Order: sequence, then C-alpha cells, then structure tokens
Amino acid sequence: MCGDQFLSIYYGDEGSFEENVLAIAHGQAIEEARMEGVLETAVTASSILMRYNPSLIDGTELMGQVKEVARGVRRAKGKMRINSAMVTLPMFYDDPWTRECAEAHHVPPNLEVIAKFNGIGSIEEVVRFHSAATYWVRYVAGPGLVGLIPLSQERVLLAPKYERPRAWTPSRTFGLGGHVTSYYPFEMPGGIQLLGRLPVPLFDATRSHPAFGESPAICHIGYRIKFVPITKEEYSEIEKNFQNYEYHIERDVFETELKGDEGV
Repeated sequence: MCGDQFLSIYYGDEGSFEENVLAIAHGQAIEEARMEGVLETAVTASSILMRYNPSLIDGTELMGQVKEVARGVRRAKGKMRINSAMVTLPMFYDDPWTRECAEAHHVPPNLEVIAKFNGIGSIEEVVRFHSAATYWVRYVAGPGLVGLIPLSQERVLLAPKYERPRAWTPSRTFGLGGHVTSYYPFEMPGGIQLLGRLPVPLFDATRSHPAFGESPAICHIGYRIKFVPITKEEYSEIEKNFQNYEYHIERDVFETELKGDEGV
C-alpha cells in the first residue's frame, strides 16, 4: 500500500523481460476487469501503480481482487498473451544531426564508438546488427520517452554512456545505452550513444496527424518495434510529406511462455 489511495505491485528488481511481461499482462487484465473504485493504472518496467478511491473500495479488498485477476492470468501454465502491435519505423542511421551533436560535445561520432565498443569493423555493420533485431517496448516514461530491449538478434549490441552528459540531443532520435535503445521525442539533455533520427514523431500532444487520434503516443508498453534503415533522400521525402505519411502499425496479440512460477 502507498497511503490510502495508491496500491503498488512489484514483480522483482532484476529488470528482466519476465518481470516486464508479468507486469504488462497483469496490468492489461486489471484494466479489463474494470474494478470498482479504481481510477487509474500505470504499468512500468517491473511494477504496477494503481490509484483508487478509498470511499468506494478498501485497499485490502482491492489487493484481494488484484491477486484473483493475477491467478486468472497464470492459469495458462505460464503462457502469457498480451495485446500488442508491431510498429515499423524508418530510421536515418548516422544522420548529420546526431553527428553535429557529437561534434558539438567534443566526442567521436557515436556509431563509431558503438562499433569500437562491440568489436565491429564498420558503422554499416552496426546499422545491420541494430536494424536486424525486433525490439520490445519495455517502458514508456514522461511525454513520449520510450525504452526498448531486443527480443531476438544475431548479437546484442552494447554501448557505454557519455562520460559527461550532453547539454542537448536532437529531437526524434534514438540512442543506445547498455543494451537499451531509447527515444528522445524532443530536444533535451542526454547521455547515451546516438544511433539515428526518425523523419516522423512518435509523440504528438497536438494530435495533428490521424495516427494520433486515439493517443498522443504511437508506441505503448508491450509493443514491438522494427527499424528500417533509410537514406537521406528518403528521410527528406517522408519528413516533407508528414501529413500523408502512413504509420505502419499492425495490432496483434503477443504470446510468450515464462519460466518459473512468477506472480503477484
């Protein structure tokens, strides 16, 4: 319990994929149960935070209902089904804006840093390895901040963080820190190695594009992401015709089998 209006549920502190899947699956089941008195449910990388009205439901009673929902999710013998989507994104890797940012902060081009750190011979190979993977949206934080982990890959790319954080980062860029690929929706400080830039936003509070009709965000926790490398010319064409751009989002159900007997 967190006071008399919040209930926090933790699934562990390892930051594992299993913990994340459990939190997402249980969070979706809680939402679908429409429990009386529950005002809001927020799922993070390995926990769920629920806000409720104590005049409508007691915290102990709510916890009992949450456990019952969790048991229902686990009855499939470890098999988890999550409402998901596959989102394909055009990425201009090694773009001039992230190179300019690196130069302004007196560090080498970031893809060169990643190549050297992973013992890879060229930037082109880094792009091939990174774009070959399918990524899992592990968390969504703040307005449009997204963290991805690779689901499958020939090898997992790793990257060190900046020794001194950047004063600014170009908007609509992705970077790599450790094994996590993260998104910068706006120009902001940062400290991970930059990979490239998107010609279109993943977050739009104004909802100026039809794709943002239901939500100001394209990517949600539990979605999967694929990156498609594009050229400078393709980037310019997509950016120029943004209002006519069709986001590639295929909604589906993601199914995975977890080890062990995790639960609330």
